[in-house]
Amino acid sequence: MTGRLVLAVHRLADRLDLLPSEFDAESRIDRNDATAVLAEWIRYARFWASYNPEEMFALKVGGAMLLAGVLALWLAIAFFL
Repeated sequence: MTGRLVLAVHRLADRLDLLPSEFDAESRIDRNDATAVLAEWIRYARFWASYNPEEMFALKVGGAMLLAGVLALWLAIAFFL
């Protein structure tokens, strides 16, 4: 299930031309292998984080705040039901 989700998101990013130019530059990967695609996205995220640490920190804080908001909303709905 997770592998199909990774491949679907990667294909969507490819279709919308959101793949960075450095993606798949270090070594060619099999785009039908979810593990290889996920590893390449993680490698690129680490590369980008070393280049823009402030922006990566802001993304992590924003993601944590979004997750906290979703959990609070979920708990509020569960409380009222």
